[in-house]
Amino acid sequence: MRTHTRFTLALGVLVALSGCGDDDGGGGDPDTGVGTDSGVDSGGGNEDSGPGEDSGPGDDAGPEATTFVLRIENVSGDGPVPGPISPGVAVAHTDGAPLFTVDAADRGEGLVAIAEDGAAADLGAAVDGAVVFNTPDGETDPGPAFPGGAYEIEFTATAGQNLNFATMFVQSNDLFLAPGEAGIPLFNDAGEPLAEQDITDQVDLWDVGSEANEAPGQGVNQAPRQSGPDVGAAEGVVRAFDSTVHALPTPASLIGVEVAEAAGEYTVTLTNVAPTTGTFLSPFSPGVYALHDNSASIFVMGEEASPGTELLAEDGDPMLWANELNSVDGVEAGTFGSGPVMGGDSVSFSVTPTSDAPILSFATMVIATNDAFFALPQSGIRLLDDADNPRSAADVQAEIRSRLAIWDAGTEIDQIPGVGPDQPQRGGGDSGADDPMNMVRRYNGAFNALADLDGFVEVTIENGATEGEFDVFVVTTGEDEGFPILTPVAWALHTSDTSLFQVGMPASAGLESLAEDGATDTLATALNADPEVMTAGVEGAGPEMPGGGFAFTVTPNAENRYFSFATMLVPSNDLFLAFGPEGVALLDDEGNPRSDEDIAADIAATLEAWDAGTEQNQTGAGGSNQAPRQSDPNTGEAEGNGLVRLMPDGVWSYPAVSEIVRVTVRPAE
Repeated sequence: MRTHTRFTLALGVLVALSGCGDDDGGGGDPDTGVGTDSGVDSGGGNEDSGPGEDSGPGDDAGPEATTFVLRIENVSGDGPVPGPISPGVAVAHTDGAPLFTVDAADRGEGLVAIAEDGAAADLGAAVDGAVVFNTPDGETDPGPAFPGGAYEIEFTATAGQNLNFATMFVQSNDLFLAPGEAGIPLFNDAGEPLAEQDITDQVDLWDVGSEANEAPGQGVNQAPRQSGPDVGAAEGVVRAFDSTVHALPTPASLIGVEVAEAAGEYTVTLTNVAPTTGTFLSPFSPGVYALHDNSASIFVMGEEASPGTELLAEDGDPMLWANELNSVDGVEAGTFGSGPVMGGDSVSFSVTPTSDAPILSFATMVIATNDAFFALPQSGIRLLDDADNPRSAADVQAEIRSRLAIWDAGTEIDQIPGVGPDQPQRGGGDSGADDPMNMVRRYNGAFNALADLDGFVEVTIENGATEGEFDVFVVTTGEDEGFPILTPVAWALHTSDTSLFQVGMPASAGLESLAEDGATDTLATALNADPEVMTAGVEGAGPEMPGGGFAFTVTPNAENRYFSFATMLVPSNDLFLAFGPEGVALLDDEGNPRSDEDIAADIAATLEAWDAGTEQNQTGAGGSNQAPRQSDPNTGEAEGNGLVRLMPDGVWSYPAVSEIVRVTVRPAE
């Protein structure tokens, strides 16, 4: 193994990577949290020994060995999910699958450490002949490669060997970039080294299958937002919900782009590509477009939105923004569309660029939000080349698709997408509270709004009028958020030896049915059949909207002194409200009623929103497989199978590989 300075991309480094979600990919302190071991790397060899002094592939092959250069360049800066790529491992091999096997469990050699935390040393040590790369080209310190940066890796290979590598897509939970399991040929049939190849189209995004996926670039358990390495929950198990209901998918899953050109005129057609199924269902609004030069832009990131930008971003009205732009010298602006563009529908506009105004910008509102809009980066894209000739429609189309992003106007507090009462679909345009961060920025809803249930739900248990009885109140208080709707409550009085669920274990059939579809029968039947349950029941005949709730009375005894309940949080894929698995004790150890204050303290400590781990979570409250809009019960895609598999998984949309990296390999000069 040929060694480089050892580097573990984990808590210290990734927390230091400030601004990974920013348009320019952010920055970071290269001296913060980077493990810079001196001496011998875990993969073998001395870090000062230089190339060719380890036992890498082809070292003993004499003149038949060829040195190659692999270059992995981060091109995500203007893409839909800008951010770093991690240190990784490269290997020349004859083994059919040196790093992973598709649709099989991870081998436990260190690929998970790369895919979750960007830590490459373990896999480098485990794979014969592997090269660990960790220092971006032109840098002196180990670290991630930010947008515009690259890793260059030298390695040797002999005729018949293929190339494979793995590096983390950092804006994810457990995704990595790699060729297929067999790798990429380095030699032709005659045994001659192939000339320089752009192999980007032979690289894919892979899911290692170890951690539950969150919205790319927005998940709280993704680097650099995660609190430490390996903190995300396992796929497919019950866990406390620690993701976000504010996330939005990448634009590619919401809006399709087609471009045609004739005689210098470009026609751009935008299509709502999630008509009935998708990660997030939302119309988009009429929009504004502009032609301009480098001295102008339709908005400035980090500055306050103009009144026109605010009007489009909050209410979907583009006219004022177009008027503002037309008042700027050298800018030609117009509007497109006459009403919301619903799923499956399209809208078009045409422009003819000139040498004085060769750049196109446009914007349209994501209507199921408070103030989010689709737009290109503030620089726009050129329709004419440097010689003022029209660029090909295919090139313009590809660039728009790769650079289109979702922006936050910074004018109104963001509510849960798809249900917020101050969003236009619910008649609330321009009615929300002011955003304290009053600036245009990339949309990022990474925080977990359900971490603190205050403002969403309230559960109270009080000693009743009759001694030994307790009055239970489960109320949804989220009128200001439009979330959640509560389904009927399944409840039980039980001993300390049973529970509704176990954290980190698969959900029961009854819990799955409740958490996905709000159906209580299966869970109630199972509870009543449990010998450790004294009594179980269901309260409520139908859902309760925000502001409503359920009230009922229970009577425990000394042996069955614990109370548990569960109700689905709607809209969601598989979220439910409950205490911890042990429930809450209503009587003390001697069978006496506990005080209302002590019970309230236990409720505050244990009440959580839980993820059943049975169905992939879709965006916000706008997913097509979420109750109440799902076509049938149990229609969502299962969450995780623990296998290394290709992405996307049908739920979250991820950038194309070409929007993340450009990968080339060539013989060294």
